[in-house]
Amino acid sequence: MLKGEDLDPEIIKRHLNKKGESLIVVGDDTTVRIHIHTLDPGNVVHIATGLGTIHQVSIRNMDEQHRDFITARKERAAATDVATIAVVVGEGLEGVFTSLGVTSIVHGGQTMNPSTKDILQAVELAPSDKIILLPNNKTSFSTAEQVKPLTQKTIEIIPTETIPQGVAALLAFDYDANLDTNITLMKQAIENIKTIEVTRAVRSAQIGGLKIKRKQIISLLDNEIIAVSNNAIEVIMDTLDKINLENNEILTIYYGADTTRAEAEKTAVTIRDKHQKLQVEIIRGDQPHYNYIISIE
Repeated sequence: MLKGEDLDPEIIKRHLNKKGESLIVVGDDTTVRIHIHTLDPGNVVHIATGLGTIHQVSIRNMDEQHRDFITARKERAAATDVATIAVVVGEGLEGVFTSLGVTSIVHGGQTMNPSTKDILQAVELAPSDKIILLPNNKTSFSTAEQVKPLTQKTIEIIPTETIPQGVAALLAFDYDANLDTNITLMKQAIENIKTIEVTRAVRSAQIGGLKIKRKQIISLLDNEIIAVSNNAIEVIMDTLDKINLENNEILTIYYGADTTRAEAEKTAVTIRDKHQKLQVEIIRGDQPHYNYIISIE
């Protein structure tokens, strides 16, 4: 936090804009709060001291925090009597779910949904008689329902229709709570998530006033086609313009197997420039077919 007189958040933002990522600068002419991810915190503090009087400085090693978080989740997951199973495809996304403590992963996703046999096998191999399933898309949800009468284990299915909803549900899982409480917590968590998915149209169509040509880039907002263009960034920005982001704080970009890190970073910069109150993160997803899966919370 900076304090002083005649502070200008926009000028402060320009000073720090190229010093890191996820920059957020908010405040007025006497008090400004700054949040930034940087590899050189000392340099940021040095710049800040020249702009005002610094207060409440907090510097945290995010890599260390992440390692501690993963270790704690895995230790607690091993001790719980409830197993979690998620339907996921993409090496990066599988790593995300594993780091959040999911018990096992069934490979599958859009256009490549798992079979009833695949899910049943995961259920039977799970080290618990109480199972929470995260299908992470509509079709997998129907398949998961068919598993219930095929096993003696108790199966509860959280109606996650997207990867971001699955992530939110896992984060809400309380290792000290019972099955019923966790079902409630996880269902509540997915209600606050918006999901944008960016892919290419497999055929020409006209949907809701949108004229879509085969192989054009389209975006889906919570499974509804919202925008079309020949440019992925344009589609994303157009979709964000249709969302009320006033109460949202974090936007996470999972980039797919056919998208480079450089392309994802360019997308993140464009979003940050227009929506400066959002904390924008980039994660390698490696998901097929979808250039981007974007979580908004």
